[in-house]
Amino acid sequence: MNPAQEGVVSKTIQVDLIDTGAYHRADEFQIVLTSAAGRVGQKAARFVTDGVSRTRRAAIFSAVHVHSDAERQSKVDEMVELLDFNQKNVDAGGDGSWVDQLFDAVSLPSDGSVISMLMWLLALPWRLAGACVPPPSYAGGWACFLVALVFIGALTALIGDLASHMGCCMGLTKSVTAITFVALGTSLPDTFASMQAAASEPHADASIVNITGSNSVNVFLGLGLPWMAAALYWAYHGTELEGEWRERYRDDAWYERSVAVGFAVPAGDLAYSVQVFVGVSLMCVGILIVRRQLLGAELGGPPMLKWLSAIVLVGLWGVYIFLSIVKSNETQAAAAG
Repeated sequence: MNPAQEGVVSKTIQVDLIDTGAYHRADEFQIVLTSAAGRVGQKAARFVTDGVSRTRRAAIFSAVHVHSDAERQSKVDEMVELLDFNQKNVDAGGDGSWVDQLFDAVSLPSDGSVISMLMWLLALPWRLAGACVPPPSYAGGWACFLVALVFIGALTALIGDLASHMGCCMGLTKSVTAITFVALGTSLPDTFASMQAAASEPHADASIVNITGSNSVNVFLGLGLPWMAAALYWAYHGTELEGEWRERYRDDAWYERSVAVGFAVPAGDLAYSVQVFVGVSLMCVGILIVRRQLLGAELGGPPMLKWLSAIVLVGLWGVYIFLSIVKSNETQAAAAG
């Protein structure tokens, strides 16, 4: 307080506090009045001598207590309750956690509506399959990872087999079946997982990483493992089947007598398909960049723009399917002619 100001009986003092972001906080400090004279309220301003510094200071002081922001604590408590972040869920390795998974999988919907019951019945086999996967706390998460990987491989094989039968019944080529039914069957679970990640996360990082990561696994693992197995097989048994191998491929344009026997996979329309895919992928990335510049987010936004973006992205997928099918039919017709 400026000592030149006489007759001042009250003064607002602004003190800057450092926000530590701590959930629990209890700090305090004192404000000491010096050079005070007269009467403050009903109490006289008297001075005492400090025994250490031998200076006179006012005996009137105020203690200030600093506590955590109640509003912030309330929001944190609400978030904890929403996430059900308790010890039971953190320590999922209890004896009944796996059993609880199975009970949750077969539990009937709470509303009991016809639509909910129908969706529950359709999802029951997949819910049971997911419930058979061990909880993440077992064996440090390795049990969950390995069993889930086996289940994913088995379900992918089942989807591929069913899609092949459907494509055969519909008269579709293998390439068309692969980019339609097989791709949809293996990518829809990733899409739903990305939707859930986008709804529960403040940013789109988790959903985009899930989509790109799952497609990378599908391509690298789905093509790499069969290729490796076939290459090893032909490396050990190629000489036994050389005559049959040369008889099969001798009329192909790439075949030469000097070509060594091995795992042969003609490229076919792969280059064209990759070019179309790269084109629509660049357009998709461009849409995300434009959304980031205009809306400040890759996902969500106003309803009109949100639905417009969804329609355009689904349309890009349709363009890729259409062009790939046209090219496949042209190749098939040329081979038959």
